[in-house]
Amino acid sequence: MEQRPAIADIRPSAILTYFAIGVVAVAVCDIPDYLGSLFLIARTAVGLGLVACVFLPVNKALPLLLILAIVGKDIVVPGDVHESQVFNTASVWQLKFGPLNPSWIMFALVAIQAIKVRVLILTLPVKVALVWFLTVPLVAGIAYGDFVYSHSAREFIIDLKFGMMLLASLITFQSALRRDPGWARDAMALLIGVLSARFAADLLYFMTDYGPQMSGVNRISLDSSKGSVVFLAYFGVFLVIAQRRYVIGALIGVVSVLLVITFGTRMLWVTFITGSVVLMLLMARTWRVVAVLAVTLTLTTSGGWLLYRVKPETARVMYLRSSTITEGRNPSGFAVGVESNVVSRIDPIRYGELINVVYTGVERISILWGNGYGSYYRDKAVSFPTDLKNSFPEYSRFSGMYYRAHTYLVHVLFKHGLVGLILITSLWVVPVARMLGIVRRRELLGPGQPQLFHGGMLCLLAFCVTAMFWLYWSGKGLFINGLVLAMCTEFVRRWKWADRQGKTEP
Repeated sequence: MEQRPAIADIRPSAILTYFAIGVVAVAVCDIPDYLGSLFLIARTAVGLGLVACVFLPVNKALPLLLILAIVGKDIVVPGDVHESQVFNTASVWQLKFGPLNPSWIMFALVAIQAIKVRVLILTLPVKVALVWFLTVPLVAGIAYGDFVYSHSAREFIIDLKFGMMLLASLITFQSALRRDPGWARDAMALLIGVLSARFAADLLYFMTDYGPQMSGVNRISLDSSKGSVVFLAYFGVFLVIAQRRYVIGALIGVVSVLLVITFGTRMLWVTFITGSVVLMLLMARTWRVVAVLAVTLTLTTSGGWLLYRVKPETARVMYLRSSTITEGRNPSGFAVGVESNVVSRIDPIRYGELINVVYTGVERISILWGNGYGSYYRDKAVSFPTDLKNSFPEYSRFSGMYYRAHTYLVHVLFKHGLVGLILITSLWVVPVARMLGIVRRRELLGPGQPQLFHGGMLCLLAFCVTAMFWLYWSGKGLFINGLVLAMCTEFVRRWKWADRQGKTEP
């Protein structure tokens, strides 16, 4: 009997190629402005790359745009994070053109790609979200916002970016994938390769002690998309379990865990653990569940042990920071300023934000539809901690008007209300739920399947927990989220088509 040929899979050489391209791109985009002429050359090269995205065909422009978007950092702070010193790099996320900030420049480039795709694909959740973003928060923001203050108008533009960047990226990537379904594998190779290059550079910064400081230790990066390292951690586990590539898988997994710890963000640790549980549940066979648990624990422990051996002081600071999740913060070392309880001691700022956002929603009768673009709340119900230096912009601290919250649920609840929270969250929940159904019905890692691609999609599915809760607050994060959601949505659509046709592959 003739054996059916294997479905086309990601070639490891493609990942290596994108890794090499990513290394070069990182080296260019990370050049700081204090290097003078070298910075000008790098900034010119990045600028020419963006110009090329306008004229290149979409199948070449989108990968180039993705590479530049992923490798470029949007927040760069030297030394202690308490200092206000900030320098520029050649990154696209620090490139301004007149009154246009980087996010709007990237939005314009994404919109140009959408025009070049020509036939745009809008699923029902996207259509509903698009109508919502363009109407309800706009009306609510005008009704509730006090635009006498210049900062309210500035925050109006920032809030508008949330929906526009997310939907523009999602629609463009989804339409490009519908136009050329085979591009999904190339996009996965790009994502793995370029992210690996980005975090390889961050590992180098860790070893050379270059980067922002927290409590006297190197935090490596404040970039808004550093949570993407969680995806690589899951991919390392997959390589060990399903591919038996023990050396490269363990290397990727251990380094990724080390970076997750050193980045020093507790919410990132929580979403990493949550996604790890999801990844275990995605493995259909019992032995795989046990294996994923064992490998994840081994790599996590190894990453922590390596951090302790290389930089014990960093490990100690991060351990003390993580202990606040279970033990709370020592009130003697932090002016809490809010009602003292277990939750407020874990994170006084976020606790105060939740209480005040709910209070504002009830007071304005806006709990269902939110307060809209440019809106703000005050610390009326619960006073914020006195030390707000790292939590809010200077104009918020002085004016007492707080335009943002520091968690996905509270921020979206404040701006868009309960209804908006459900609608926006459905952009993630709907494709994830449908994809889980496919994973339960199919053996995606069986013989003859494109295992590297399917494994990457399983890791992407587990990563959605981090993507939704961690990559929502910046233009860069929303741009990456657009690709993640588009790939999940198109993966579901292709498998549903295969089911209707009675085929074993899409």
